[in-house]
Amino acid sequence: CQMLGYSEEEMYGRNPRDFFMESEKARHWDEAVARRQKGVKEDYDFLFRCKDGSELRVMVSAAPLIDASGTFAGSVAVMTDLTQRHAFEQRSRAEDRLDVTATLLDGIAHHFNNKMQPLLNYADLSLRDPQISSQTRGYLEGIRCIGESCQEMISQLRSTLYGTHG
Repeated sequence: CQMLGYSEEEMYGRNPRDFFMESEKARHWDEAVARRQKGVKEDYDFLFRCKDGSELRVMVSAAPLIDASGTFAGSVAVMTDLTQRHAFEQRSRAEDRLDVTATLLDGIAHHFNNKMQPLLNYADLSLRDPQISSQTRGYLEGIRCIGESCQEMISQLRSTLYGTHG
């Protein structure tokens, strides 16, 4: 009752289906009850709807109740709140995806930088030649400017990935 936000009086006599988050879970519930009647104990995850409309993810550990004559008399279940664990697992998976993405982007940045540096070096060496035309000098200075801009973008990308400056 407390986990779902209801009082005992509010829940007494109500069908468990009233609290299911997903309609297809009703079929699963009926199947679970049938297994309990056959004496099967089991654990499974389930999603309930709380009184305030929020979701409650629980692990249900259910077992049949058998009377003295060996007849099924009902079932008992213990529910463990998995909401926080589920949220933690989702955050952990998201962080793992971010780590993979950061590693991939860092690798791309590294390779891009390795390809850019020789171009800048060639432009610098060519600019030292006093015999190049002013038009060629302008092209080389343009290459140098674009290359430096690309290196700055790489530096900013790495700074964003690792939270550093430089």
